Amino acid sequence: MRRWIRVVGIFAAGLILGMVTIKSIDAQQEKGIGVRVNHVGIYVKNLQESVDYYEKTLGMREGFTMKDKSGNPTTYYIQVDKNTFLELSQSNAERPVGINHVGFQTDNMNATAAELKKRGVMVPEPTSVGSGAPHTSINDPNGVRLELLEFAEGSMQRKAIEAYR
Repeated sequence: MRRWIRVVGIFAAGLILGMVTIKSIDAQQEKGIGVRVNHVGIYVKNLQESVDYYEKTLGMREGFTMKDKSGNPTTYYIQVDKNTFLELSQSNAERPVGINHVGFQTDNMNATAAELKKRGVMVPEPTSVGSGAPHTSINDPNGVRLELLEFAEGSMQRKAIEAYR
C-alpha cells in the first residue's frame, strides 16, 4: 500500500511539474512576435568572388538568384542550412561593404505587423520583393535594418527551403 501511495505521489508530482513547465514555455513564447532569423544581408566587394567563397570554400550552396531585367545576377541567396541564408549583393558608393540587414521569417506578416504596432513600432505596409515574398522593414534603436518576410507559396525562399536535402 505504501509503495502504491509513493508511486501515485511521484506520478502526481511529475504531472504538476510538467504542467508548470509547459505554462512557462507558453508564457515565454507569447512574449515573442512570431519570427525567427532566416538570413543576413551582406553587401560584398566582389559578388562572384563572394559566391565562390561561400560555395566552393565553405561548401554551402546557392538557394536561388535574383536577376535584373537584363538577366544579370543582382542578389544571391546562399543556403547555409535548410532555413538559413546569406543574401549577397554587390556593394557600390551608396551601399558600402558590410552587413546590410538581418532578415526574419514570419508565418503571418499581418499578425506580426499588428503585434509590432501594438508595441509602438512603425511598420510600413508590406510589399512584394523580387523573390515573391511579402516584405517590410523596421529599424532597431541602433539603426540596424530588420527585414520581415513571409515565405508565401511560390516564393523563391520557400522553394529553396522545400528543395533542401
